[in-house]
Amino acid sequence: ITADYRWGHSLLEGWLWQSEQMGGNFLGNVYAPLGATDFSTYFPKIMAANPDFIVMNNLGADQTAAIKQANELGLTKQMKIVCSKMAMHTMKELGTACDENILGGMTFYWKLRDKYATSKKFMDAYMKKYGEPIEQDGESGYVATNALFMAAQKAGTLTDKEKIMKAMEGLKYELTKGPEYVRACDHQRVQSYLIIRGKGAKAKDWDLGDIVAEIPGDQIIMSCENNAKKMPFANIKLPK
Repeated sequence: ITADYRWGHSLLEGWLWQSEQMGGNFLGNVYAPLGATDFSTYFPKIMAANPDFIVMNNLGADQTAAIKQANELGLTKQMKIVCSKMAMHTMKELGTACDENILGGMTFYWKLRDKYATSKKFMDAYMKKYGEPIEQDGESGYVATNALFMAAQKAGTLTDKEKIMKAMEGLKYELTKGPEYVRACDHQRVQSYLIIRGKGAKAKDWDLGDIVAEIPGDQIIMSCENNAKKMPFANIKLPK
């Protein structure tokens, strides 16, 4: 199920390309308009295809509605649902529907505090002030702000944009997870990606899921050469 706008399309491109690399069998796709609330018309087609798992290329309220309706139809007991990106607050909203058959991708999840001293320090301070864990997008903003000021300090200026940009290239830091860096060629943050599995009825408070994998950023980020040429996704033909 793909949200019918550019972000959703780019996720689908990635799935189609990666599936081909791994020898997967793509069975079909349905496009849902952004903001869709009724997904009941899509599920018969999905069930007829009998896939091993369903991919959700959507986010927020769209994703919540789709998974809730899949759960009501019993689909989550028949097959796994994989969300390209999933938010902690979506898991909270889903409640018991976010069970062990729901897997989602995240850039940050508060349980990293059990693995990294940097994460524990960050989460302890945040929890003390706000009383709940930070969402991944909030963590991204925190890291971006810190990286910017680190680059400014390295450059010795707060006003010379060119010097700050140059100092940002290759900048290394360790703030909320393991070691990370800003890639020089395109200024991307090279960071790990997490796979989270829901806990369903076993969830309590903000203990909504478990980290089942953390993939290093260098293993998943596209090469500088491919990004410059908009490859390989530029050659992917999306299904209608």
